[in-house]
Amino acid sequence: EKAALHQVIRTTRLKQLLMFLIWLDLLPQMQAFEHRLPRGYEKGV
Repeated sequence: EKAALHQVIRTTRLKQLLMFLIWLDLLPQMQAFEHRLPRGYEKGV
């Protein structure tokens, strides 16, 4: 029972770590994309 719980926690941790790494990888690309947008667009949102 306890071992299964640890397995679930470990899997969740790995998923969170993976998502975090993907987010870190995508963040500069998203920032670069925002910089390419015309300035007037941001005010409209």
